[in-house]
Amino acid sequence: MLSAWLDFQRATLAVKCAGLTDDQLRERAVPPSRLSLLGLIRHMAEVERVWFRPVLDGEPMSGLWSAGHALDPEPAFDDVGAADVAAAFTAWRGECEHATALAAAAASLDVTGMRGGALLAALGHGPHDRGVRPAQWSC
Repeated sequence: MLSAWLDFQRATLAVKCAGLTDDQLRERAVPPSRLSLLGLIRHMAEVERVWFRPVLDGEPMSGLWSAGHALDPEPAFDDVGAADVAAAFTAWRGECEHATALAAAAASLDVTGMRGGALLAALGHGPHDRGVRPAQWSC
């Protein structure tokens, strides 16, 4: 169920970004908010990285745009006006692929793991486990 839910969410974000120019991806939703689709892509690359790598692979917490164990989500939304769009999508796709491979190789998603010094509950259980069917996506 987790994989299907993630596939659906990843596909949704990919569809929202498809066909947009770099400038459109950088555009802030409602100024002065810093929310943009490019910021979301960067943020989701961080999310994929800091949930799957530490829990399923034992890697230390490390971000792409944030530093340290605190992993502040805000830096992903900073400086999108000068951010490299292709690099952000490459990072997101790479983290999605890595997370998918880790989940596929795991003996079970009913595991606990450390994330930023905190013990986490099983990845395979929770509000995401509702039987949602995945859409096809190309992350």
